[in-house]
Amino acid sequence: MKNIKDAAFVVSIHYDVSDRASRINLKWKGNREIFDFQLDCLGKVLNCETETENAGWVIVRPYPLLQKCSVPPLSQSGPAILRCSDLVRPGDAIPLRLGREQLNGFHH
Repeated sequence: MKNIKDAAFVVSIHYDVSDRASRINLKWKGNREIFDFQLDCLGKVLNCETETENAGWVIVRPYPLLQKCSVPPLSQSGPAILRCSDLVRPGDAIPLRLGREQLNGFHH
């Protein structure tokens, strides 16, 4: 993970085809909570939780305009699942919500 304290980074994504939702696991540095980040840029937030001091998860459903889903290549083993690949990928940064650094006592 990069040495950046003003963003959370996507660690993994787990898709639930039946619910059309994704659980996105995030990690960050610094004294933050999951809701300090711009989670709404990922889609409609259904649930989220800070699990540890530097990690948490969010369950989102893509906004209707972002639901460009595709089936993975046939060469992959296992059942075919839909993936909303335009949403987010591991390693992507999710920025802080505007003003959160002041609310937490941090000044940049």
